[in-house]
Amino acid sequence: MTIEEMHIAVNLGVQKIGSFQVDNLLPEEIDHELNLAQRRFIKQRYSALSNVKQAGFEHSQKRLDDLRNLIEDFSAYDNNYMGPLYTSSSKGEIFVDRYKLPLDYMHLISVRSEVKDGCQNAIQIKIRKDVHAYLRIPITINLKGFKLVEIYLANSEGGATLIKSNQNGLNIDDLRQDNYPYGLEPSLSSNDTFSDLTSNRLSADSPIADANEIFLKRINQKFHKLHGHGGGGPGTAGAYGFLIFINSLGDKETINIMQPDNHVTSLSRVHEPKGRNFLTKRTLCKYVQQDDIYKVLDDPFSSTKAAAPLYTVQENFVDLYSTITFLPTTTVIKYLRRPARMRKATGSGSELPEHTHDEIVEMAVKSILETIESPRYQSQSNEVLESE
Repeated sequence: MTIEEMHIAVNLGVQKIGSFQVDNLLPEEIDHELNLAQRRFIKQRYSALSNVKQAGFEHSQKRLDDLRNLIEDFSAYDNNYMGPLYTSSSKGEIFVDRYKLPLDYMHLISVRSEVKDGCQNAIQIKIRKDVHAYLRIPITINLKGFKLVEIYLANSEGGATLIKSNQNGLNIDDLRQDNYPYGLEPSLSSNDTFSDLTSNRLSADSPIADANEIFLKRINQKFHKLHGHGGGGPGTAGAYGFLIFINSLGDKETINIMQPDNHVTSLSRVHEPKGRNFLTKRTLCKYVQQDDIYKVLDDPFSSTKAAAPLYTVQENFVDLYSTITFLPTTTVIKYLRRPARMRKATGSGSELPEHTHDEIVEMAVKSILETIESPRYQSQSNEVLESE
């Protein structure tokens, strides 16, 4: 079902098959309700507590087929070394390596890791130091009717280079896609490394960007400034880049990026294949709750080991716990990703399988009717039972 067909179906449902007892809905309003319904549909199918069978999304073929399009694998090659975090009574020093969650992450399914196992002997490692630079990109301005269409950054010669464009308007989904040139990476934070896990400084936290901004990241490279002519227009001297906004009449507004980039030092453990023999294993990691992690690390039978490294989830990261005898390297995160937003103006429809579209439309219609009329149908409590 295309986005246009979904809009027609919503209008038919709300107007009671063309009786037009309520005002017409704007396309943006229908987009909003359809996106809300889609998010609610995904959460209900994922949760084991949202149906009478008390089963997760893979415990029935219907639920698995509902969400199969959103199942993704993300291989995290770069990790940040948090250092020795805890001294276990059974395993000695416990180290933590931090892996960043993908930007379109929604719900976690599993974590597996490639592990260098020293077979009870210490693994030879070295510490690598990198410097990450983060530049904040604001994507909204206080001008009604304007949309972001182009992003320019300064290059090494001081000129402007186009790094992202969409004449229909760049949204947060566009900016979170990892397809930037020149080694740029998108980030939800101005600090993907140390946090309050290893530092008591408030500045060490990793605040998550809201829907009005994105951070661009460079490793071991700085962001350059424009050598422009000054005067406040595009290419203003000293700016790190500029953004082009446009409205439906073709009027343009230019916003210069003047805020300096943020520099953060990152450490990582690198295996040195020398000395004693080691094995390479690919193993499933085991989740532990934050309030239990240190007690489990002390337990000689349940503590972290090469056959099943323990992990926790904090902020925007997965933290893997290891000892001197094994080292996690590449970590693969299997997850449900956030679906792209539906939008009639750009023809962007639902990414879920087509057999779910009728259910999403029905959920949106019931939500709208409860908002504009008396709550004659309690959709929030009954819609799941109807669709199972």
